[in-house]
Amino acid sequence: MIRSIILLVVFICTIFSSNAQVLLYEIYGAGGNSGAIYDKDYVVLYNYGASNVDISSWSIQYASSSGSSWNKGNIPSGTFIVPGVPTVICVASSAGTNGASTP
Repeated sequence: MIRSIILLVVFICTIFSSNAQVLLYEIYGAGGNSGAIYDKDYVVLYNYGASNVDISSWSIQYASSSGSSWNKGNIPSGTFIVPGVPTVICVASSAGTNGASTP
């Protein structure tokens, strides 16, 4: 019984630690607004682990502090984050009228 509980705890810790290597590195939420630097909202994800992370099934959901609805940015199929390389994910569905093209 004790051995089964220990194995279960190790299994659960392994599951949680496998996703713990991705960090939300930067958020830009003013895309397309008046005076904006870029035309879309984006986030930067960073993989500080040792192997690629498949984020194809992930989505990024966000809202303004005064907003009443959430925006959702789906991650394209086949998207991987490689270790040590910041990855930019555009989360706005369309470009705003102000700012340069999002990198």
